[in-house]
Amino acid sequence: MKTKLAKKLYDNGDISKLDFLYLPDEPNDMTKFSLIDFSCKKIINLPLDLNETICMVPLPNSKVFCYGSLRWKEAHNHLIPILSGNTFIINPDFSIEILTKGTPCYGSGGIFYDGIAYVFGGHNDNGKIKNIASRYDLNKNKWKIISNLPVSSAFCSCIEFMRFILIGGFSLSSYVFVYDIFGNSYSMFLSGVDRTKILCKHNGYAYLINPGGNIYESDYKNPFVWKTVNKWEWDREFFDLISFQMAFGDFFYFVEFGGSCSYYRFDLTSKKLDDNLDDWLV
Repeated sequence: MKTKLAKKLYDNGDISKLDFLYLPDEPNDMTKFSLIDFSCKKIINLPLDLNETICMVPLPNSKVFCYGSLRWKEAHNHLIPILSGNTFIINPDFSIEILTKGTPCYGSGGIFYDGIAYVFGGHNDNGKIKNIASRYDLNKNKWKIISNLPVSSAFCSCIEFMRFILIGGFSLSSYVFVYDIFGNSYSMFLSGVDRTKILCKHNGYAYLINPGGNIYESDYKNPFVWKTVNKWEWDREFFDLISFQMAFGDFFYFVEFGGSCSYYRFDLTSKKLDDNLDDWLV
């Protein structure tokens, strides 16, 4: 079975209350979704056919905010992204609630904070790709582009802590960016980790991974110092693009997007990595 681990539903900001994770059904198809339920040890098919590629941000009350429907068009011997579709919410009963027609950006990184969904990604401006940060006010149902990004983060991942958003991802090289929500400003530091990809937080620590598959840990109180907590020991080279990550309980789940679309689980306590979905459901 080829599936991809993705965003998790959570209730009122407490990720321990529900045991669901999104699973796109096919390796390169983000239009049909399933859920993996670790409580009942089974995979649940969703009665949805979204017919569009989407990006998702978990919301309180078991809802998921969706934006950034993406299509690709060939022009001048290369592909350019075309935004289409709607901004919408998937409700707990799997019904769709349309919020607005169209979206300003595409990406994979997003944070919900105090009634606002903050998203980071690319924007197609007359054939030129610009990198922007946007916010969506769920009370006013309104998008607003809030700033340009220093570099590409079309496939970024990010975590929120206090009033800041820590961002790392595709094309960020070895830098991690810190976005000040209230100040609408960026700062960045050299992580010392080549081309960081994934970020999560667990018990006061931040975690990231590079394309070589090594996993690093940093204390928030000293974010400039990272230590290796897991060396890549699999029998093939790690793919460059990793996406659909989520910390859940004492584990961190992610998928290697492309190639075989393999899924992995990192034990944040023992610092061990495994890739056997069947064992997780036993």
